[in-house]
Amino acid sequence: MHAVRVGGRTRSNVAIAEPGGVVTKLNEPGGPLSPGELDEVGAAVAAAARSASRVVGCGSLPPGVPDGTYARMCRRGQLVQQVAVLRPLADLWVDVAFMATNGCSVERGLTTSDQAEAAVKRAMIASSRRRVLLADRTKIGHDHLMRFGGLADVDVLISDTGLDTDLAADLAAAGPEVVRA
Repeated sequence: MHAVRVGGRTRSNVAIAEPGGVVTKLNEPGGPLSPGELDEVGAAVAAAARSASRVVGCGSLPPGVPDGTYARMCRRGQLVQQVAVLRPLADLWVDVAFMATNGCSVERGLTTSDQAEAAVKRAMIASSRRRVLLADRTKIGHDHLMRFGGLADVDVLISDTGLDTDLAADLAAAGPEVVRA
């Protein structure tokens, strides 16, 4: 893997380890990537993937990077191919699956803007005994292009305390226990 020079500032991450074993992480926000810089990052990942058995993308992306970037990289062969993700998920059984969503509404259920991401999340739902959805209030009441499940597919929805009480009751009536924390 080689570094890709970007015009903005680089994100810094510092870990402070205390003698008792407590670790505190300080993560600064990074600067945005231009479309050209994002293409360069994708090309660098693709080059590294040619000599690897698996490449996995995870974690937060820089501000302004479009939703579904990891899924697009999968389709272009820059990260683990969708079939390589879906096949193991079909054979996997977990007690609890934690997942996020781009949109969640009583009318449409759980949605995302990317088809490949929706397929993976559908497989996660099918491969788990209990499903926990993590969605802050900005995701609630919004719908995106691809539906990957209904509210009845989720056992618990965890949101923030800013979620409207009446909306939380409507969501709970559609299936999941709603926790405002």
